[in-house]
Amino acid sequence: GSDEQNCADCDFENDAYPTCGYVDQSQGSFKWSRGRNGTESSNTGPSVDHTKGTEEGYYLYVDASRGIIFDWATVASAELQHASAACYLDFWYHMYGADIGDLRVTIRSNNRDTMVWEMSGNQGNQWTQGFADIGRVASPLQVLIQARRSYSIYGDIAIDDLQMTSCNLPIVQPECREDEYTCTRRSCVPQDRLCDFNDDCGDDSDETSRLCYTYTSRCSFESGFCDWSHPSTTSRWERRSGSTPNSKTGPSRDHTTGLSTGYYIYSQASYFSVMKRVIQSRMFIAPDSQKECRMRFFYHMYGRDIGTLSIYVRSMMSESLTPSNRIWTKSSNQGNKWERDSLLLNNSFPFQVVLETVGTGRLEGDIAVDDISFTPGCQHYEGTLPPLTTNTPIPTSPRPCRPSEFQCASGQCIPAELVCNFRKECSDGSDESQCGPCDFESGECGYTDISSGRYRWTRHQGRASHWSGPSVDHTTGTPDGWYAYVSGANGEYFVSAVYKSPMLPKFGRLCQLRFWYYMDGITTGTLYVDSSINGSIWYTTGARGARWNEAVVSLGEMFPEGPQNFTISFIALPSRTDLPSTGDIAVDDIDFIECNINDHAPDLNCDFEDGLCQWALDPQADYPWERTNASSANRGKGPRGDHTTGSGYYMNVDMNRISGFLKRSILLSPVLQPTPSDGHCFSFWFHMYGPRVGRVSVNMLSGTKKTQLFVRDFSQGNRWIQRKFNFNSSSTYQLSIETRGSTSNEGDVAIDDIEVLDRPCLINNPCDFEKDFCGWSNSQEAEFQWKRSSGGFRANNGPKVDHTTGTEDAYFALASATFSTKPGQIAILESQKWENTSMRCIRFYYFMSGNQVRQLEVQQFKDGPIGNVLLWKRTGDQDMIWRLGYATVPPIPNENKYTIAFVATAGTSYASDIAIDDVSLADGECEPQDFCDFERDMCNWSANEGTDDYTWLRDRPISEEWYQGPKVDHTTGTSSGYYAFIDTSVLGQSGELITSRLHSERKTYNQNGCLIFWYHMQGNETSKVEIKINEGSGNSAVNRTLWSMQGNQGDEWKNAKVQIFGNENHMIIFEASYYPRQKGDIAIDDVEYSYRPCDGTTTLIPTTITLPPTYPPTIFDCDFEEDFCNWDHDITADFRWLRRQGQQTVIGTGPKFDHTTGSALGTFIIIDDASHTQNKVTRLISKTYSSGSEGFCFKFWYHMLGSSINKLNVLLKSSTNTTVVYTRKGSQGLDWSEALVQIDRPGTFMMIFEGFASDNIYGAIALDDVSLNPGACPNHELCDFEHGLCDFTQEIMDEFDWVRHSGPTNTPNTGPSVDHTYGTAEGHYMLAEGYGHYLESARLNSPVLQQTNNNGMCLQFWYHMYSTTGFMGVLKVIKLVNDYVGEDLWTIQGNQGDEWQVVQLPIVSATSFRYTIQATIRNSADSDIAIDDVLLLNEPCPPRATCDFESQLCSWKNEEAYDDFDWQLWRGPTVTENSGPSVDKTIGTEFGTYSLIKADERIRRNERRAWLKSIVFSSNEFGCLKFYHHMYGSDIGTLTVYQWLIGANSTDKKQLWQQSGNKGDVWIFGQTNIPSLNDQRDYQIIIEGTAGKGPKGDMAIDDIVFVGQEVCGEDPTPPPPCFFRCTSENNKCIEREKVCNFQKDCKDGEDESLCGYNCDFEVGECGYNDTSSRSFKWVRSRGATPQENTGPSVDHTTGTAEGYYVYVDSRNGNLFSIALYTSTVLRSSAPSCQLRFWYHMYGRNVGTLGVKYKKGTLEPKIFRMNSDQGNVWRQGIAVLGRVKDEFQVEFTGEKNIFAHGDIAVDDITFVDCEYPRPSPSCHSTKDFQCSNKVCVNRDRVCDFEDDCGDYSDEASCPTEQSRCSFEESLCDWSRNPTGGLTWTRQSGPV
Repeated sequence: GSDEQNCADCDFENDAYPTCGYVDQSQGSFKWSRGRNGTESSNTGPSVDHTKGTEEGYYLYVDASRGIIFDWATVASAELQHASAACYLDFWYHMYGADIGDLRVTIRSNNRDTMVWEMSGNQGNQWTQGFADIGRVASPLQVLIQARRSYSIYGDIAIDDLQMTSCNLPIVQPECREDEYTCTRRSCVPQDRLCDFNDDCGDDSDETSRLCYTYTSRCSFESGFCDWSHPSTTSRWERRSGSTPNSKTGPSRDHTTGLSTGYYIYSQASYFSVMKRVIQSRMFIAPDSQKECRMRFFYHMYGRDIGTLSIYVRSMMSESLTPSNRIWTKSSNQGNKWERDSLLLNNSFPFQVVLETVGTGRLEGDIAVDDISFTPGCQHYEGTLPPLTTNTPIPTSPRPCRPSEFQCASGQCIPAELVCNFRKECSDGSDESQCGPCDFESGECGYTDISSGRYRWTRHQGRASHWSGPSVDHTTGTPDGWYAYVSGANGEYFVSAVYKSPMLPKFGRLCQLRFWYYMDGITTGTLYVDSSINGSIWYTTGARGARWNEAVVSLGEMFPEGPQNFTISFIALPSRTDLPSTGDIAVDDIDFIECNINDHAPDLNCDFEDGLCQWALDPQADYPWERTNASSANRGKGPRGDHTTGSGYYMNVDMNRISGFLKRSILLSPVLQPTPSDGHCFSFWFHMYGPRVGRVSVNMLSGTKKTQLFVRDFSQGNRWIQRKFNFNSSSTYQLSIETRGSTSNEGDVAIDDIEVLDRPCLINNPCDFEKDFCGWSNSQEAEFQWKRSSGGFRANNGPKVDHTTGTEDAYFALASATFSTKPGQIAILESQKWENTSMRCIRFYYFMSGNQVRQLEVQQFKDGPIGNVLLWKRTGDQDMIWRLGYATVPPIPNENKYTIAFVATAGTSYASDIAIDDVSLADGECEPQDFCDFERDMCNWSANEGTDDYTWLRDRPISEEWYQGPKVDHTTGTSSGYYAFIDTSVLGQSGELITSRLHSERKTYNQNGCLIFWYHMQGNETSKVEIKINEGSGNSAVNRTLWSMQGNQGDEWKNAKVQIFGNENHMIIFEASYYPRQKGDIAIDDVEYSYRPCDGTTTLIPTTITLPPTYPPTIFDCDFEEDFCNWDHDITADFRWLRRQGQQTVIGTGPKFDHTTGSALGTFIIIDDASHTQNKVTRLISKTYSSGSEGFCFKFWYHMLGSSINKLNVLLKSSTNTTVVYTRKGSQGLDWSEALVQIDRPGTFMMIFEGFASDNIYGAIALDDVSLNPGACPNHELCDFEHGLCDFTQEIMDEFDWVRHSGPTNTPNTGPSVDHTYGTAEGHYMLAEGYGHYLESARLNSPVLQQTNNNGMCLQFWYHMYSTTGFMGVLKVIKLVNDYVGEDLWTIQGNQGDEWQVVQLPIVSATSFRYTIQATIRNSADSDIAIDDVLLLNEPCPPRATCDFESQLCSWKNEEAYDDFDWQLWRGPTVTENSGPSVDKTIGTEFGTYSLIKADERIRRNERRAWLKSIVFSSNEFGCLKFYHHMYGSDIGTLTVYQWLIGANSTDKKQLWQQSGNKGDVWIFGQTNIPSLNDQRDYQIIIEGTAGKGPKGDMAIDDIVFVGQEVCGEDPTPPPPCFFRCTSENNKCIEREKVCNFQKDCKDGEDESLCGYNCDFEVGECGYNDTSSRSFKWVRSRGATPQENTGPSVDHTTGTAEGYYVYVDSRNGNLFSIALYTSTVLRSSAPSCQLRFWYHMYGRNVGTLGVKYKKGTLEPKIFRMNSDQGNVWRQGIAVLGRVKDEFQVEFTGEKNIFAHGDIAVDDITFVDCEYPRPSPSCHSTKDFQCSNKVCVNRDRVCDFEDDCGDYSDEASCPTEQSRCSFEESLCDWSRNPTGGLTWTRQSGPV
C-alpha cells in the first residue's frame, strides 16, 4: 500500500511525512499548519487531536491570529487519478471560538473547482465528523480544504483524520454472476444499476446510449422536466443549477455532471409555511410479471430543517396521496450528498408515480431530486386512469374507555398516565408495545429505519434467511421467529444503517438497556447504540460467531436525571471492502430492565447457596464465573469446600481454562445508587491457589471510570481469606468482581459470603491504615514523621500499592524522608499501651526500598524510648516488595504496661522509603525467626511472583488418585500438615524449561551458617532443586550455586544441609527447574538457618539444565521485512537479489512463506531463475566485522526448491583473500533450512551471499533471518565438528588418532576435498589419515549413554571412503558395554566413491553403553577415511532405503555429478494441467508429500534425466524394492530402476525395472528384485526419471520400501470379486473394499462382524491378534492376573471374575519390551471416528499403554498413558478420524524397568466411524451433494475434512478464501509481537 501512502488519507502523526502529501497553497500569512497541544489563542482551537485524543497527537489547523478579515487558507492533496461514483471524504473538523469563519471542501478537476461541503460558525469545543460527497470524477483531481478567517482571533479551525473512502473503481473479476453486468474493464455491477446516470463501472460502459436505448423514461433534468408534470392545484418544483437560494441547505451541484452548472429539480423551503409540492410522472401500464419495473432516482436532503420526501403510486385520477398508496418516504437531514434508491413498482393496474415534499416551516430545508430513470420493464401507458370512486363509510363502535384512559388491545382500560412507564399494566402488554421493548414477533414496535445508502434495517425471519442472516431468532430460537436485520439497500454510499426507536419514557437511575445481537462473517463491521443526547453509548466490532450475544447498557448511570424526549438508535456499519459482504448484523429482544422511576436498589449479600442472588455474569467477559460445590475445582488448586458450610456453593474460576493474557471473568452487581459520604463496607471471602493463578480484584464502575477497591495477584495459599474495605461513590455505580489471566494460567480463584453494609467497616485488628492510624501515633521524640500514604501519592521509592488491597488508592503507613531529613534521624510510630500479661506476637508487612535505605526496627518501650528492648530489625534495600515480618513480644518484669514502636532510621538519601501495613497483635509466641514449617504461612520466604514461570505454593496432601506430592508433611508427619510445593505434572507446556524461585529476606550483614531443610522429589526425572546465594545488588548482583539435587528421589522426605558463606548483601534462593507435564513433585519443609557450621554437609551435585542462549544484535542481523538492513548489492554482479513475499513467487519454486513470520505476508530475499540465464551471479555483501580469537557463528535460513536449482555460496572476505565457507547446490526440500557457519579465526571480515542462476524457470534460492553471534554456534544435537569434538573422545588404547581437518587431505587421490556440513574447504570433519598407518586403527568414542527402550535409538552420520587405487580400509561402528568391545553394529570397506554417503544404524541396549567409530587402514597410503555430521536420535531408525517423503528424502539423495536435474519434494497437484498426481500415496491427500520430476521446457529439451540414489548396500545384500509410481500425462518419459556399482561410470549400471508412457491418473505399485553381487563391489540403487518431449510429462514416486534378504513375490493381483458372501442373503457377493469399512453391506451386518468394532472378549478376540515377537505378549484372561497388587481382578464388561479381557503380564519380557495387539484390516473411517476402550493400569511400576494405527509406512500414535492409574477400569478415547483406504489399529504395551505393572484392555468399540449412505437427492439449501451422491451439510464443505468419503467436498475450494491448513505456512495469519507467548507452526508431537 505504499503507492497510496501520501495520496489523501492523513492523521498527521508521521514525522517523516507530516502532511501526507497535502501542500499549503495559501497566499498570505493565514495558512494551514501542523500543530498539537492547543493553538496560540485561548478559547479557540482544539487542545487535543482526534486520532489519539491526547496533547501528543497532531492535526492541521489555521490560526486566526494571523492574516486579515476574510482571508482564505487552502491546502491541496496530491493529484488523485480518479474517483468512483461512491467516493466520499470522511474527516473530522474542530470549529470552536467566538468568531469562527467558514470551512469548505472543494474538488479541483480540469481546472474547475466545485465545492462539495461547507460549514460555518462555532460548532463547539469538540471534534465533529464531516462527510464530503466526492462522487464520480473520471479525470485526475485534487481535494482542497479551504478555511476563511472571520473578524477576530477567536476563529481557529482544525482538521484531522482525513480518509478517502470507497473511491477505488470496482475490482476486476474473472467472471460475473447472472444477475450482474460485465463492464468493459471486466468489473461487475448489478443489473439494477445500468442506465441510472451513474458511472458504476468506472469506464461509463454501463451508461452508453447503445445499452440504454430501451430505457425510455429517463430524465437528468439538464434540458427540462422531460415527461414529469405538475398538477395545477399544487405548488411547483423548480429546476435549478448550482446552490439553492437558502444557505446551509440544498445541493451545490447536480448529480448528473457533478458540476455547479448541472441541473436538478428541487422543492424550496419556505418560512412559516409547510406547503406541499407535488410533481408527477407519465402513466405506465401494469408491469409484466416476467420483467421488473423499477424506478431509480437520486435525492438530496440536507439542512437542519428538512421535512419529508414521499413517493406514491396511484391508479385512479385525483386519487389522494395517503399512507395506503405511499411506497417510500424519507424525513430529516440525510447529509450533504446525493443518495440513491431503487423502488420496485408492482401494480396490477396502470399507474402513475407522484413525488411530494412537505416542509417544516423553516428555511434550511430544501429537498432536491435528480436523474430519475425507469427500467425497460416500465412500459408507457397511452390511455387515462379511471376516475376516483368513493365508498360509504362504515359506522364505528363507540369508544369503551374514558378520554383519560388508554384502551388495551384486549379491551381493558387503564389510566393514560400508566402508558409507557416500563411496566406492563395491560394484561397483554399493549400499553408498552410502542415504548422501546421489542421482540419483533408482531411488528417493529415503533422502531423506524432511517438509513440512506447501501444498507438498511428490515424485519427479518430466520426461515427466509437462506444465505444471509441468522437461521433462528433469539426470542423463539426457531426459523419462524423474527428479528431486525441489516440487509442490502439500493443507495449509493457505504454508510451506516440507522434504526431509530420511538420516543422513550423517563427512566430511573437503575435503568439498563438489554438486547441481543448477532454478528457473524468475515466482513461483519461495527454495531453502535447511539442516544439522542450524547451520541454513542455502546459499540462492538467484528464477528462474534454464529450465535446471539447479550449486551447491557446502563442508561440510568449514563443519564441519572432520566431525560425526556429521549431516543436510541441502532447503527450498523458493515466493513468496507471491495468483496461481496459476507457479514450479518441483527438485533432481537430489546428490553429495558428496572427502568421504572420507582425501581429500587437490590440486596447484594450472597452466600451463593441458592443462586447468584442479585449478582450477574457479565456477558462481555471472556470466561464466566461458575457456581459450584465441587470439593476440588482443579486438581487440588481450588477450595476443598465452600466457606459458608464447608460443603455448600461458592463462585469459582478455573484459571486453566483461561487461554490468553489479560482474559477476564466478571461478576457484576446491578446499578446502585450513590453511597453516603462516609461510604459502605464491602466484605467477602476469597480463595486463590495455584502456581499461575492470575489476579482477582473488586472494582467500582461509575460511568467510564473504573476504580480498583481491592486486588490480589498470585497464589494466596490453600485457604479462605476474608477482606473488608470501605468505598464510596457520589454517583450511580456498579461493583464488579473480576479475575484476570496471566501469560499462562494454573490454579483457581474462588469467592464466597459477600456482604455489603450501608455503613463503614469496623476494622481494628489488623490495622490497615485505610481510615486512620488505628490508635498508633507519632512519638514526640521522633525527628521526622510517619504518615498515611497511598501508591497514587507515593514519594520517591515507596510502594506502588498497599498490602491490604493491592491497589494504588488504598493506604499504608510511610516513613518518607524529605530534602530536609538528615541521615540517622528517626521516625517513631507508637502503639497504645498494652497490658503486660503474657507472650504476644506482632505481625506486619514491611516495605524497604532505595539505594540508601537505612533500617527499620520493632522496639518494646517501658516508658518512652529509654530502656527499650529490640524485638526485630532489618536494614538495607529489600527488593521493592512487601515482606512479612513478625516478632515475639515478651512480658517485661516489674512493669504494668508497655508500648510497641516501629522505628525507621533515615538513610543518606531522601530517595529511600520505609512503609508498614496490616499490623496485628495476637496472644501467644511467634514461630522462630530462622525456621519455617509452612504451617501458618510462607514465613519470610517470598515467591518470585510476576517474573518466574510458576510460583511455589503452600500446600498440604490431597487424597486424590492423581495426586503425586507427599502423602504427609515433614513437620507433623500427617496429611494435615503444610509444606512448600510444586506439582511438575500439571505446570507448563511440554518441552518448556520451567524455573520457580523462593527467596529469603535480604541479609545486609556477613552471615556464615548452615541451611538445613527437608526435600521431597518424586517422579519427574528432569526436576532439579538448587540452593543459590544472591550477592550484591542491582545489575551487579550475581548468583552462586551452593547445592543441587536432580531427578526422582523416591516417595520420602530427605534431609539436606548446606554451608552458607554470605557477604554484606545477600539472600538465599531455593530454585526449582524442570520440564513439565511429567508426573512428579518438588517439595520442601522445615527450613531452618543455624548460625553454626554444618555437620555432614550435603555435597554439590554439578548437574545443570541449560537454557537456550540469547545474543546481542549485530549489524549482520536482518529479517528483510523492511529493507536489506546493512547488506549491500555487489554492483559488479550480473543482477540483484529481490525482496519478495510468498504470494509473489512462482508456484513450485520459491517459498510460499517467509521464515520470520511464517506467513505469506512476510518478506525474504530471492533469486528468481525465471528472469536470468545459466550461471549468472548475484552477490549481497555485509559490512565489516572484527572477530576476536573466539571466532563467530554466522547463521541464516535458506530455501532452495526447484528442479534445476544452481548453487548458493557463502564467502568470507578478508583484506587479502576471499574464501567459500559454505555452499549448497540443487533442490533442498519444501521447507526452510537453517545454516550455522562457524568461523574460527580472528580478523576483520565481510560476509558475502553469492547466488548462481540456472536456466530453468522452476528454480529459486531464497534467504531470510541472517544473524551472527560471537563465539561458538549454539549447541544442537548434530555434531558437525566445526568447533571441536562435541562430546567425543579419542581412544587412548588405539594405534593413532582421528584428526579434526578441513579442506583436501595431504595425500592426493583420496579423502574428501570439502566437508559435508558446509560443502566447502573451510568446513571441518574427522579424518583417519591413511599415510603411515598401515594396518592400524583409530577409534573415536562417544560419551556414556543411558540404556534405550525396546525401540532403540538411531545413529546417523556421513562418511567418505575414496581412493583411486581402490585399496581402502574398513570403517565400522562398535557398541561398547563397560568399555569392553561388544557387538559390531555396522561395517563397510573398500572404495565408496568420491562423495559423502549416509548411514543409519539402530542401537538397542538394556544397559548403559557407548559406541566407537573405528577406522582401520589396510594396504595403501591413499586410503583416507572421514566422517562428519554425527546425529543420535532418541527414536528408532526407519527401515533401510525406505521413504514416504513426508520428512525430506530420508536416506535417499539427488545425484550431484551424473544427472541433469533433481527430483524434488512436492505436495498437492503439480502446476501442469492433466499431468502429475494431485495427492500423494502415503496419506492420500493434498497435504502428503511425494518426490517429483517436472517436465518443463528446458528439462525436456534433450530428454534430460534425474537420479535418486539410495544408501550404499554391501555386495552380498539382496532384497525386494517396492514402491509406488505415478506416470500421468500425454508426454510421459521413462522411469527406470538401476543397480549401480560404487565407483563405476554413469553408463555402467544394471537395469532392473522400467516403465514408459502414460499410465493414467493413478498411483501404481511396482517392485523389483535387487540381487546380491557375490562379493563384488558395494552398490547403490538408482531411480532414474527421464523427461519426455512435451509439457505434460510430470512423474512421481512415493512409499519406497526395501525388504532385505527377501525375494519379491508375485505382483499383487486384483482381489476376487467375491471377497465375502452374505449367507443370509443367498450368498450375496461383497467385494473386498466393502468388508470392514464400517458400513453394513449385508442386511444383518455379517460382513462387519469380525472386524473388532465391538469386542468385549467374552467369546473370543474378535479378529485381534497378538503380533509381539517375544515373550512379552497380550493374553486373553479372566479373574485376577498372576501377580499380587497389580492387574484387574474383574473384567469391565460384566464386573465379575468370570468376564474376559486381554492383558500383558509384566513378569515376562525384558526392559522396555513391547507387546503388540493388532486388529484385522479396516477400511475408510469417517472424520468423526473414535476408538473407545477401557483400560486397567495398576501397580507401582506400570509401563505404558499406547494405541496407533498402521497405514503403509505411517504409524501415528493416537493414545498414550503411563504410570499407575489405580485399581480401577478407566475409559480411553483415541481419535482416529479420517483414514483412507486400508489400515489396522494396534494396541501397544511397553514394559517398565521393574516387573510389577500389568496392563489390561477391555470393551473395545468404534464410534461414529461410518460414512453416510448415498442419497438420490439432498436438501437444496442446507446440504451439499458429493460426487458419490452422499449428502453433507454445507457448513462442512471446504473445512479440510473428507466428509464425503471421496474428497469431493474439498475438491473445488476457492484459494482466495481465508482457509489455512498450516501445512506450509501461517497463510494470512500473523503473530502478535506484543502477545507474550508465540504461536509456532509444528509437526509431530509437542
